[in-house]
Amino acid sequence: MTECCTPRPRQSEQRCAPEAQAAQQPVARPAKASCPASGDPGKPVEPITLEHLLTAQARMRLLDAPYYFCRGRSCDVVYFTASAESTFTKADLTVPVTQKDPGDSVPVCYCFGHTRASIYDEIRRTGTSTVVADITHRVQAGECACERTNPQGSCCLGNVSQAVKHGLAFFTTVAATR
Repeated sequence: MTECCTPRPRQSEQRCAPEAQAAQQPVARPAKASCPASGDPGKPVEPITLEHLLTAQARMRLLDAPYYFCRGRSCDVVYFTASAESTFTKADLTVPVTQKDPGDSVPVCYCFGHTRASIYDEIRRTGTSTVVADITHRVQAGECACERTNPQGSCCLGNVSQAVKHGLAFFTTVAATR
């Protein structure tokens, strides 16, 4: 999680706010873990993420163990332990999960409220997107809280860039057929 909000090399100075970095201390965990439902590889996620995004009832089931995030769209599991002793599904979260819900109203940036729909609307209206620049500016101002708001527990820029690429490709194709 030390790469939270760090864009690719050309903008390597960008980082999350100091309190977000402090929350990113490594947790001892197995090097690899796979989702018990889908078999997809898990991504380590810090306890602060689960503590902020699980429902109150689900938080009562938290174990003192490292958790992983499942990105796979094919299953409902969002978080799991390497032993699969503990799992949490989409129903256990207080927010929808970008990777598991293709809906346009689902956030792709949880800190600043950008959705696929808002990105697509801007591209439809203007032919471009300013969302990456907006997020970058706000992160540099210390406003991000990825580890507390994003179910993957890390920066959204990869998800946002994917949504922008999809929107640009779609609206470029639509414009070309007119």
